[in-house]
Amino acid sequence: MPGRAHTHAARLLGIASAALLVVVLPAYASSNPLGTAASLRAQNAGLEAKARSASLGLYSLDARLAGAEVRLATLRARLGRLRAERGVLRRELRIARLGERISQQQLALRVRQLYDEGELSPLEVVFGASSLSDAITQLDDMSRVTRMNDDVLAQLRVARSHTVTATRTLTLRTLQVEEQARAAAAIEASLVQTLADRRVFIVRLTTQRDLNGAQIRELEAQARAAQVRARQLVQATPAATVATTVPTSLRGSFSGSQTLAVTVTGYSLPGRTATGLPVGWGVAAVDPRVIPLGTHLWIPGYGDAVAADVGGAIVGDRIDLWFPSAAEAESWGLRTVTIALH
Repeated sequence: MPGRAHTHAARLLGIASAALLVVVLPAYASSNPLGTAASLRAQNAGLEAKARSASLGLYSLDARLAGAEVRLATLRARLGRLRAERGVLRRELRIARLGERISQQQLALRVRQLYDEGELSPLEVVFGASSLSDAITQLDDMSRVTRMNDDVLAQLRVARSHTVTATRTLTLRTLQVEEQARAAAAIEASLVQTLADRRVFIVRLTTQRDLNGAQIRELEAQARAAQVRARQLVQATPAATVATTVPTSLRGSFSGSQTLAVTVTGYSLPGRTATGLPVGWGVAAVDPRVIPLGTHLWIPGYGDAVAADVGGAIVGDRIDLWFPSAAEAESWGLRTVTIALH
């Protein structure tokens, strides 16, 4: 009786330990923290590539913005010079118009004087002069005044025409430069906005990368903790027996509750097990409803193993053993053997 009680207690302890393995560790088979961490690292690599590309784009945009600023400054300087020239021409035009009015007024006064004095012919001037010298002087004065008024009016009209033409040309050039300056200012504003957007984009990438890094560290810590717990539980698992959830159709294959007839296949995939441990020699994938995780096995032709993994195709009295190479797994083939649980 005491022996049977001890065996029963050990069996219950084994079932409890295996159940703890199933509850605590296989949950990582679905969430797979290391796989998630690897996915986040790949995402971070993509974010890093985007950040580098965006940074290179910033250099290009900075150069373009510097060029746009230089062009805008040049256009504004030209615009300032053109406006100054227009101001000078406007003043010259006002002076020419004023001179023309003054000349016209003087000519009008001279005509009025001649009218008031009476129109004199050259003969009248000669006969009315006191001497020949006086006559010549008067005729020269009359001719000079007439020519001077005509010359002044002609020069003033030419100057006014030239000033008007130059003013129109400068006005057209000023309008063109103003349009170019507006276009350059719009390009500069667009580049400034693009630079701001690109910097915000880089900040978002950096923030996301930092968040991913923190999540990666947390997942790795969880995976390390899972490995430690898995090792502790596997080492602490006593002589395991078949779980009470073994289907009734399979229980008849046990002999003394220590052996089990199973179908054994082999695999050689890399990675980690459902308990978070790395795969390796001695890792067996089992149906935890039949063989609790953490159970130590002895397989004829293979040796000692531990139930540390699960698989979608591993159902019922079937286990899958890990081999270092695909050739060895294929060489094992498909075998039906009686294994010992210990």
